[in-house]
Amino acid sequence: MIANDAWYAAAYWTACNLQVNREHLGIEGVTMHRSYDDLRRREVAREPLRVATAAGAREVEVYQGDLRLLSTVLPPGIDLTAIDLFEKADAEKADRIVRAWRARVGGAIFIP
Repeated sequence: MIANDAWYAAAYWTACNLQVNREHLGIEGVTMHRSYDDLRRREVAREPLRVATAAGAREVEVYQGDLRLLSTVLPPGIDLTAIDLFEKADAEKADRIVRAWRARVGGAIFIP
C-alpha cells in the first residue's frame, strides 16, 4: 500500500497512524524517514518525498508530494488506487485527474 498527500501534516500523521495501528494492520514496525520539523519546512511538496515505510505482513510507504508526480516512485503493476479528492463535485476536474492517473499508472480507480 502506498499513501500520499501533498500537505506535510497529512503525510506525517498518516505515518504515525500506521505506527499506532500496526498490530491491526499486520505491520511489525514503522521507519520514519523524515521528522515533523523536516516536513513542516516544506508545507506543500511537489516532488514525492518518502516520509515513512512499514514492513510486516503488509508493506506500506508514505509519501509527501504532488499526486501528478507520484508515478515516478511507484512500483509497476498497481491494481487499485483510491484517490480522495477535495473537489469531488467538480466532475470535469475529477475526470482530468482520473484520465491522467490511468495514463501514467493504470489499474482501477476508486474515488470515495
